[in-house]
Amino acid sequence: MGTPGLPGARTGRRLDHLGRRLCPHVHSCAVGEKPEAGLFILFASFLSFFNLVASSVSSFVQFYLESWYNRASLTR
Repeated sequence: MGTPGLPGARTGRRLDHLGRRLCPHVHSCAVGEKPEAGLFILFASFLSFFNLVASSVSSFVQFYLESWYNRASLTR
């Protein structure tokens, strides 16, 4: 990642730098480490956050629909 001739090279380096800043312990382990490890942790963190948000939205929608159904059944 980060080959100068490729179109997304600058973005790749920027994301790798962000991964290094967020997870410095990953980049201080071994000599032959992969720079993509920081990106992997960043991506996994994003997926975890997305899962949390989706779960919260799902719970809210379920609560709203149940309360709406209970209200509708009381008015019959």
